[in-house]
Amino acid sequence: MPTLLTLGVHWLLVLTLGLPFAVLWSVAMLYITLGFRRLSHHLPPWPSSG
Repeated sequence: MPTLLTLGVHWLLVLTLGLPFAVLWSVAMLYITLGFRRLSHHLPPWPSSG
């Protein structure tokens, strides 16, 4: 679902504001997803339930 939402926003930007804004959106989404992955490596592991 998040992928379809992101793709929908991308195409909405292409149709309304143009390709440069859609590319900026895609770069921002890539940066956010890679940033969360990088952050998750520094978080402590979840406590086990056992």
